[in-house]
Parts: sequence; C-alpha cells; structure tokens
Amino acid sequence: MKTDYDNIYPLVNWVFTKRGVTICRSQSGPCCSLPYPYAALWDGLSKGYRIDELTDWLSILRGIDKAAARRELVKTLQEWENEKFISWQKQ
Repeated sequence: MKTDYDNIYPLVNWVFTKRGVTICRSQSGPCCSLPYPYAALWDGLSKGYRIDELTDWLSILRGIDKAAARRELVKTLQEWENEKFISWQKQ
C-alpha cells in the first residue's frame, strides 16, 4: 500500500485509551492526547491508509463535506509534522 507521508517517527509510540490515542515520545513520555475522530486518523496513518481515504473517513466521522474534511486533515497533518510525530509531504 503506497502512503502519502513518509513515516511516523520511530521514537514516537502510542496507545489507545477510552478517550482516543495518547502519543508518547520514548524519551519524554506522554505528550499529546488525540480524541476521536483524530484517534481514528492516527490509526489510519499507522496502518498506511492514503490521504484520500483518510479524507473520506473524516468527512463521514465529522459530517462535513470532502473539501472541508481535506482542509482539516491537511491542517492536522501539518500540526503533527510540526510536533515531529510524522514526516509528511503535502500532495
């Protein structure tokens, strides 16, 4: 499966919780909690889903049109890249 991003950084780990996903850095411990639907997006990224598939997920989960979902997804991926959780190149 070809992805649209390079990887989730190897020193980043995550765990599922009742409220979503908690992202941890190996050296510093928990640093970010992702509620749903962002936890679902993180899960999709970790499994190699493409950006267009994640856009569809977000559109359905948030009840918004695909253009708005795409904008929200791009913003979210940029934030995660800024936090050094993922390495991503905008398509």
